[in-house]
Amino acid sequence: MFVHARRSLAALAACALFTVPSAALAQDESAAEKLKPEDFVFVEMKTNKGDIIIEVDQARAPISAENFLKYVRDGFYEGLVFHRVVPGFVIQGGGFDEKLQLQTPRPPIKNEWTNGLTNVRGSVAMARTNDPDSATSQFYVNLQSNANLDQPMGGGAAYAVFAHVVEGMDVVDKIGAAPQGTKMTPQGPMQNVPTENVVIASAKIIDDEETIEALHKSQESARAARERSIQARKEQLRETIRQEEERAVREAKQREEQFAQAKALLEEKDVNLDGAKTTDSGLWYLVVEKGEGNSPTINDTVVCHYRLWLTNGREVDSSYSRNQPATFPLGGVIRGWQEGVQLLTPGTKAYFIVPPELGYGSSGMRGAIPPNSTLVFEITLLEVQ
Repeated sequence: MFVHARRSLAALAACALFTVPSAALAQDESAAEKLKPEDFVFVEMKTNKGDIIIEVDQARAPISAENFLKYVRDGFYEGLVFHRVVPGFVIQGGGFDEKLQLQTPRPPIKNEWTNGLTNVRGSVAMARTNDPDSATSQFYVNLQSNANLDQPMGGGAAYAVFAHVVEGMDVVDKIGAAPQGTKMTPQGPMQNVPTENVVIASAKIIDDEETIEALHKSQESARAARERSIQARKEQLRETIRQEEERAVREAKQREEQFAQAKALLEEKDVNLDGAKTTDSGLWYLVVEKGEGNSPTINDTVVCHYRLWLTNGREVDSSYSRNQPATFPLGGVIRGWQEGVQLLTPGTKAYFIVPPELGYGSSGMRGAIPPNSTLVFEITLLEVQ
């Protein structure tokens, strides 16, 4: 869910490798062991499509809850719209007025995605950019259970749920079924905008005691079911953390072994490793014949002769075997080459040891380079065009 609605939904499915601090799972354990009625606040949101009552969970999501409630108390949401409607997915609002002018919110808040609350149908969560800690005023309501939003994505975090719709889900569904399309806004074209504005007339904290008591009573069974789901979710996260930690240990060991193999391979080829350097990114390089002239920039096209080996000694590619140097734009190759070639001048011969993250990463190159491979290059920069 993105603060700027024009971003692609496809990005929501793009997962990233992550490491979740184990302590984060326990951040709300003590607060949520014995949930009390006063841990919840009910907000009535009146729209031109009908009324919605939201139960805000202050125990599980204290930061997000207080953030949302402050916007409510300040009257920030009055006159704003649900600017994003994706049928069968979510409705999103709280950031734009009826002219689709982006409103100025307060500073962003910390992401609470490990609180155990999940993106089930009717749950309310903080919208954000790819930065995990970028949520401000915008929120979304899930039209169906969206388990993919509970998985860490760009930045290593998922989306933080802080509330649930307890009355008016039929109104949410009505908004979710509204005709929508692309509209031009002061920020540029925006997709999935309702054809007819869905306006938040008011959003107020319910303070009538009888109404609050009735709402608490109606939510007892739902809270119990949610608690069971939360505990199951936490067990799942613990298992994910365990697997991720094991994977990280395996990859670190593999990297160490491959780096040692890479240096041994060069020594077998009678390369004197004295004078080698390692950059901040982890690129190892050794200049054995120094050229002269200007080093290339990322925007230049370069001409090189090269050989590429895996650390087991298998030669993967060689321009020498083709009797023709390679010509390519420097900005179009792996990061290890981009960085390394910019350190050279025409006529320079060097060796690179490229770690996986600067090479082909966890994907590798099908049929040629296995995933998470450290690469060994011999390279001579012939010309900068």
